[in-house]
Amino acid sequence: MINELPNGWVKTSLGKIAQLNMGQSPDGEFTNTNGDGLPLVGGAADFDNDKIKSSRFTSKPTKVSEEGDLILCIRATIGKVAFSDQSYCLGRGVAGLQSFVEPRWLYYKLQESAKKLDEAGTGSTFRQVDKKTLDEWPVDLPPAEEQKRIVSKIDTLFARSKSVNDNLNSIPKLIEKYKQGILGAAFDGNLTRAWRDLNNLSSAPVLKLQAVVLDFAYGTSSKSSPVGEIPVLRMGNIQDGKLNWDKLVYTSDPKEIKKYALSAGDVLFNRTNSAELVGKTALFDGEQEAIYAGYLIRIKCSEHLLPSYLTYCLNSPAGKAYCQRVKSDGINQSNINAKKLAAFQLPVPSIAEQIEIVRQIELAFEWINHLAYETSSANKLISHLNQAILSKGFTGELVKQNPKEVNAKALLENISRQMKAHVQPIRKKLPSVKQENKSMNRKLIDVLSDANDWISAQEAFKLCGVGKNATTEEIEPVYAELRSLDHQGYIEIETIRDTNGKKLFDQIKLNKKSDHAS
Repeated sequence: MINELPNGWVKTSLGKIAQLNMGQSPDGEFTNTNGDGLPLVGGAADFDNDKIKSSRFTSKPTKVSEEGDLILCIRATIGKVAFSDQSYCLGRGVAGLQSFVEPRWLYYKLQESAKKLDEAGTGSTFRQVDKKTLDEWPVDLPPAEEQKRIVSKIDTLFARSKSVNDNLNSIPKLIEKYKQGILGAAFDGNLTRAWRDLNNLSSAPVLKLQAVVLDFAYGTSSKSSPVGEIPVLRMGNIQDGKLNWDKLVYTSDPKEIKKYALSAGDVLFNRTNSAELVGKTALFDGEQEAIYAGYLIRIKCSEHLLPSYLTYCLNSPAGKAYCQRVKSDGINQSNINAKKLAAFQLPVPSIAEQIEIVRQIELAFEWINHLAYETSSANKLISHLNQAILSKGFTGELVKQNPKEVNAKALLENISRQMKAHVQPIRKKLPSVKQENKSMNRKLIDVLSDANDWISAQEAFKLCGVGKNATTEEIEPVYAELRSLDHQGYIEIETIRDTNGKKLFDQIKLNKKSDHAS
């Protein structure tokens, strides 16, 4: 049955196997980018896949995670998780988790739960999950030894999928290299050498582009609009040697439309762009009405030059090398004017051979484009495969259960005892208070440890035995301990004010870093 727990497992919640530490944004006055203080993790922007890459710091941290803790995104982009490789200040967009189970098991469990956690987020401006949701988040807990086997199996399978994914990610570069190889062979004569021999033809003459072109014309410099009658093609619409009809702008100006109207067979050359992209070219085949913008040059071919042949030639290694050689570099962009474009030299074989060259290029590209599509599909499958691995790992289907192992119920009881006793070692590490504190009913550090959150100073003193009618001798030991703890950084003190700025009361709590005091 789907809902039946595997042998030895037990149902529990996240708050019963991990200590939650909800983030709190530090005061902006103490936030900086020059490395002063602890690095600040505010949200998903500070994550780089499964690593923390923080760019901000704070000299007055609020909530702090320690090395080995997990940091979980709980706001806006919910569900990202990473291990804390050092101490970090936790902003309001994240929560820290100190795991009392196998840490990497919990890490993978949070990955497996990421989508559902995101769906559980609430809020209109920024969706987020609160402490109650996290604390009560359902967890099916396996025995301790099985957790380790699950982690080992997931690690192994993920390593394999990563290897496959890395290989797949290298294919697009190989595809581009292959395409450039085909284009290189097409315009140095090698692609159709056998065809020429079969037809008793000699090598093609090399001519300047201006000798076989009717016209070079710059596009419109008028401002376009988000809506209108006719699309205005810009440099961004030339992608991989083709026209991309996404992210269009428009014009409704009849004079502009008449002057810059494109005709089927026009070749569009990108004259101004970054140094890497200047010179990219696409063919307009008349699929819909359009005009062209000023960063493009429209080329009209003569009867001796096939537009598709010219497009492939300008996008070939020879065409790109020419563009890099003649471009004029400015600030953040390069330019190639019509005069330089007209001087480009290219082989101009017969129209019959140009047709054959285009046919062979497109035949080769059709096969390689299919491979690119299959690669993209495989990449998506890898992502689904990883999620399937996680799903099986946390339903008991990934590794075998061992009935001889201590079951998770006993483990959970042990964790409960550990979490309750977790504050005890802290007290041994905190500085001792003066001898006169023996007269107090309870020590302040004990009160704050039990509270485990903000508590008003008045209530804290009351729990220490200092009431309204307490004498100076009774109050002074508590203040002495308070000053000692504050001086050594073991507590935080916050003043609560009303909307007019009037002080209402002070509240106190233990600082996170006191957990690791020595």
